[in-house]
Amino acid sequence: MTDHDMSEYENQSFVPVFFAEDDIEAEIVKGILTEGGIPVVERGDSAEDAFPFSIGPLAEETLYVPESRLEAAQRLIAEAIEKGKQFPEDNA
Repeated sequence: MTDHDMSEYENQSFVPVFFAEDDIEAEIVKGILTEGGIPVVERGDSAEDAFPFSIGPLAEETLYVPESRLEAAQRLIAEAIEKGKQFPEDNA
């Protein structure tokens, strides 16, 4: 999503759609939403700036989307989770 695309949502409220446990999970979900044409704003704990590593609550990231796109974003996330369940990790 470019800055030009984001201008369409300037006057809308952004609402939380996903609470990620770490940067990796946040980037994966952000990619899914962005590919689906949904703008995403990411906010994390500022402790990341003070410490060279982030674990536990220090690593949490919250993804926000325009309120008007919340249902579509939730649907994309739910579909991705369901697809992930179809391909369980190989524990061998």
